[in-house]
Amino acid sequence: MPELELELSGGRAKPDISIFQNLVFNWEEDIIRYTESPITAIEILSPTQAYDALTGKIRKIYFPSGVKSAWILMPSVKAVQLFLPDNSVQYFTDTIFTDPVTDIKLDLKKVFK
Repeated sequence: MPELELELSGGRAKPDISIFQNLVFNWEEDIIRYTESPITAIEILSPTQAYDALTGKIRKIYFPSGVKSAWILMPSVKAVQLFLPDNSVQYFTDTIFTDPVTDIKLDLKKVFK
C-alpha cells in the first residue's frame, strides 16, 4: 500500500510503502487512518529529508507498534538499510537485498539502475 496513513499504538505515521500480510482491503471504502500494523514499513529518503527523522520513526513508532522490519531506501547512494526490532541494522548496496521477515529479495543493481 503506498502512503497509507497509519494510526498505530506508537503514534501516527505514513510510510512511503506498507507491506501487509493477507490484507483484505475494500477499495470502495475510504479509510482515513489504518489501525493495523504492516509487517514491513518502507521509507524513501529524499534529498531534503532528515535521516534521523526516519530512524526515529522506525524505532519510536513502527517497532513499538508491531512492525517486524523497516527499510530506508537511499537513492542518492544507491543503498538500502534494513532495520529489525532487535536494533540490528544491515546496509545493502550493489547486491541482492533480502528481508528475512517477508523473504522479499531485490537485486539492487536493477532497483537503482
